[in-house]
Amino acid sequence: MLVNKRGTKKISQLRPQGAAWTAAYGSVTFNQFGRDNPMTGINEKGLMVSAMWLDETRYPPPADSRL
Repeated sequence: MLVNKRGTKKISQLRPQGAAWTAAYGSVTFNQFGRDNPMTGINEKGLMVSAMWLDETRYPPPADSRL
């Protein structure tokens, strides 16, 4: 669990085309895979985001000509 203070400067891990920003709101995140890899969290205004997945998921092939 990590407390992110309002006004903290952030930089995305995707480089060189990544983004940089300053957090407008404070938040609390749960960082299962390290400090800079939050999996779920909520900010002080109530916005909640969560990443969920199931490793066993298998999608059927597309029914049309998409790649």
